[in-house]
Amino acid sequence: MNDIIVLTKRSVFPLTRFYFSIEHESYFIRSGELKKIKLDGEGEYEITVHSFWISKKTKLFLKNMSILNIKHIIPDLYYLVGIPTVVIMSILAFLGLVNVLLLSGIVLLYLLPLLYFTFLKSNYYFKINIEETICFIE
Repeated sequence: MNDIIVLTKRSVFPLTRFYFSIEHESYFIRSGELKKIKLDGEGEYEITVHSFWISKKTKLFLKNMSILNIKHIIPDLYYLVGIPTVVIMSILAFLGLVNVLLLSGIVLLYLLPLLYFTFLKSNYYFKINIEETICFIE
C-alpha cells in the first residue's frame, strides 16, 4: 500500500481546539488551520472529532490528497455578527442608552442556538465531510 496524504481543515469559530483521530492516531487542529496527515493507504477510515465533552464519529473513504473538512454546525458568520452585536449592546446598556431587557433578549437570542446544539443536539455539533480532491501535476 502506498502512503497517502490527507489535508484537514476546519472553520475559524469557535476559537477552541478540535481534537480528532483517524483510526487510532490522534491529532488536534486550531481555528482556521490546514493540517497535512500521512496515512497508510486509500480506504475507509473511522474519524472521531471531539471538543470538550462533545464528540462525533463517522466513517469516510479517504484517498490521496483528500481534504477532510471539519466544521462547527453554526457558521462563522453567526459569530462574526453576534459577538460584536452583543458587545455593542452591552456598552450601550452600560451607558444607559439601551434598556437592559433589550440586551438580555439579544444575549438570549445569541446563546440559544449555541446551547441547543451543545446540549440537546450534540450529535450535529460537528460536520465532517470530504471536499474536492486537489490534483498536482508533477
